[in-house]
Parts: sequence; C-alpha cells; structure tokens
Amino acid sequence: MPKVTVLRVVEADDSGNIFAVPEQWHADGPPPRLRVLERGRRGALGIGDRILARTEERGQGYAAHPMKKLMRSAELVLGVVRKEGERFWLTPVEKKERRELAIADLKDAEPGDLVLCEVSGRPPA
Repeated sequence: MPKVTVLRVVEADDSGNIFAVPEQWHADGPPPRLRVLERGRRGALGIGDRILARTEERGQGYAAHPMKKLMRSAELVLGVVRKEGERFWLTPVEKKERRELAIADLKDAEPGDLVLCEVSGRPPA
C-alpha cells in the first residue's frame, strides 16, 4: 500500500465510519478496505467521493487520513445487478435514474448484488 494514494469511498455505516478502497489496484487479490479517519469533518465524505489520503497500517488493516477531496472522475451509479439471457444489466436504486445500464465488466459481481458502477461510453441515442 502506498503511503499516499487516491481512494474511493465505498461505504458509510450507521455509526459514521467511512471506508474506502484504492482507486487503482494492480496487486493480486482484492483491494484492501481502509477506514477513513476524518478529523472534525463528520459527514463531509459520501459514497463515490475520491480523496487523496495518507495511509498507515493499523492492527490487521489500514487507515486513511484525508488530505484533499478530489473531483469525481466519472458518473457513478449505485444499482443492483440483474441477468437477462447472456447479458448483465444494472438497475439503478435512485428513482430519478430511469435507464438500465448494460454492464461491460462484471468483475466479481453476481446477479442480485448491490454495486457502485462507473458509467463509461456514450448513452444510447
């Protein structure tokens, strides 16, 4: 794990704990989840936010200290994976998002999983 890296926030639990994963991960195995330690800015970060953070080992895992909130690099959509025939689709959880999105790279997701996806390409005409 680099000492300073770009992280993407993937979870915020009911206790106010925030967790993030490295935006780029090229090592074998899944990327580590880091607990984000916000100092005096409770709730300033949300799911999908990108941060530049200093990392440190803590016990069995890692912690991240935000240095700077970065602009979002792409449109992110939270949704449920579903399969239709041989294709996979993302059904967004936000009611205002009326379109379903074709999934080009399923990674480890399976039908029924709740996932955060990065939208790429052009929308259909």
